[in-house]
Amino acid sequence: MVRLIGYIQESGLGGRETMNKNLRSVFVAMAVGLGVAAAGMPAHAGADSPMKKWMKTEVQPAKASANWAKLQTLLGALGSKNPDAAAFPKWKQFADDGIAAAKKEDKEALNKSCTACHNAYKKQYKEKFPDGAAP
Repeated sequence: MVRLIGYIQESGLGGRETMNKNLRSVFVAMAVGLGVAAAGMPAHAGADSPMKKWMKTEVQPAKASANWAKLQTLLGALGSKNPDAAAFPKWKQFADDGIAAAKKEDKEALNKSCTACHNAYKKQYKEKFPDGAAP
């Protein structure tokens, strides 16, 4: 940037006043561009969606502490909140599989049901419902 300013001054393409005016124009254009780019971002950009917060604050701690009763309740709530049955036809089945695993206190089966749901639906859910509500 310093070299460019020096070149402009030496070449006679503009005096200090013209150069300052041109630089202001460039900075204003950059600021407007950044504002437009930020306006197109989801409200939670950079932050967790309500669903992700719920998973982190409720489901993950219950899994980590093997709180089987709480997991059954959480997965029951999740299973009943399918936001789009056509897009997520196995939503309730994945939740029911997790509930069955929690009833048996089977962490491996529980992880399998969570992983199966996430592999099948996580990307699509995040695209379709970026601000998706938690159960």
